[in-house]
Amino acid sequence: MGDARHRLRLVHLRRFPRHPHLRAARLVPLRRDRLRERRDLLRHQGPDRDRPSRLAAVRGERPGPGRVGAVLRPPPLRELPRLRRQRPPAERGHRAGAPLGLAGAPGEHRLPNRPRLRDDRPRDRAGRRRHRGPGPHPTRVPLPVRHPRRGLTVRPPAAALARPRSRRRGRAGRRGGSGISAMNIQEFLRFAVGQGASDVHLQGGSPPKVRIDGQLRGVEGGALGDDAMLAFLRSVAPPSLGDLDAALDLGSRFAFEVDGLARVRASLYRSEGSPGACLRIIPGRPKTLEDLGLPAVLREIALARRGLTLIVGASGSGRSTTMAALVDAVNRARPSAVVTIEHPGEFLHEPDKAMFTRLAPDPGPDGTARAIDRALELDPDLIVVGELDRSEAALRSALAAVESGRHIVAAVRASSAIRALEQLLDPVAPERKPPLKPRLAAALEAIVALRLAAAKAGGRRPVVEVLRGLHHTRELYLANRLDDIARLMAGQQGGMQEFDRQLLALYRAGLVSGTEALRLATDPEALGADLQANRRPAA
Repeated sequence: MGDARHRLRLVHLRRFPRHPHLRAARLVPLRRDRLRERRDLLRHQGPDRDRPSRLAAVRGERPGPGRVGAVLRPPPLRELPRLRRQRPPAERGHRAGAPLGLAGAPGEHRLPNRPRLRDDRPRDRAGRRRHRGPGPHPTRVPLPVRHPRRGLTVRPPAAALARPRSRRRGRAGRRGGSGISAMNIQEFLRFAVGQGASDVHLQGGSPPKVRIDGQLRGVEGGALGDDAMLAFLRSVAPPSLGDLDAALDLGSRFAFEVDGLARVRASLYRSEGSPGACLRIIPGRPKTLEDLGLPAVLREIALARRGLTLIVGASGSGRSTTMAALVDAVNRARPSAVVTIEHPGEFLHEPDKAMFTRLAPDPGPDGTARAIDRALELDPDLIVVGELDRSEAALRSALAAVESGRHIVAAVRASSAIRALEQLLDPVAPERKPPLKPRLAAALEAIVALRLAAAKAGGRRPVVEVLRGLHHTRELYLANRLDDIARLMAGQQGGMQEFDRQLLALYRAGLVSGTEALRLATDPEALGADLQANRRPAA
């Protein structure tokens, strides 16, 4: 019979059409001079273990338990033209030294390898295949992203990505001028406002980035050149800024408008010789308390006649937006004289029943304290401080304004209401704290702490903690019993509430996930036990 490796192996597909190995089998030509000789039998490992292996008999071997297989008789010669021939070995890429028609090493009886599909599309210099079809390449056109969990890349309009043509090929340098131009930056800012971005990061030599729903996202397009960045800053900077290079070195700030859509607060800096700016996008009109989803007790706090109200939270937690909503509530409720102390000015309120006056804090130390003293000369009903300095002078000026019958709303950076109450007196020397602490307890109206939680439906929801300056709160504060104040807040007396209780309520309502609630919790272990006890049934 001869060596089975040098015979033609055929498979009759009609006998076993359902077997996976036989369905993929093909006719494998071995040697043309022996095509009309005997044909060998192809062994396959199938479910039929009762038939003896004829191939093992040809080799003089006994069919053991590991070499049992079904053997098929070859089809007649008249059926040979119906079988499909395999590609020549030169096109299949068989390794050198292997006999023709064998998929593996000599002596191995395997099914032939399936040939690879070739892609004959032309390639560019980088080895990437070119796209010949109409329109842009389907894999290089990402969709605009409006949800934080659906991607981290946004695609601005074509006008914002247009680049001036350059004769030089290759990557443009930082000062080459072949990146995004100053006019395209204006178009890009309009795109960022339409996407609901809160911040835009521009830096020479780097592509722009935007922050949407708390996540920083990359933007398609080239790097921003230094010349285009400087030209853009000169086009929007106010005349009072002076020399732009000196303003970049000093980290100056200013505000400008984007075609009436929004206001932008720009914070300048210089990084490794390249100009940069962090742009905070401010809505053109302040939102109401109801639009922001804030508790109803904040309206009562906003309409207070006197007292000290602190809006606390981390950077980007919504402090400025909440303060603008409180001022808007006063503007719609009663005639008042409102004085705002901030630099640069952010929200612009359209006078309804109130009259607005804007003051800038003096440069240098104790600038906020002197601005509060100047505001008292304007007969205000409400004084809004954009950022209360952590200094004894600023605290004394604020307490003096409250004791004169004014209501002061100020922003302070702190993680919670209790922590803000603790650190108010940190800048004060220990020997001067005893007379100042009773004044602070009597002047305190409320402390509103803010955190932003990622909602399941997209976007973010405010999580609010409220501490009211009630009689019991003042007594506990003077007695240094801050833990009892936290338990008083958990009891929700006088409209007070704490973070963990509101996070639990949002979780029960299905608005936030348990992971997000634990991330923002003040006491994650206690909240985790409450989540386990109040686990919502799976839908």
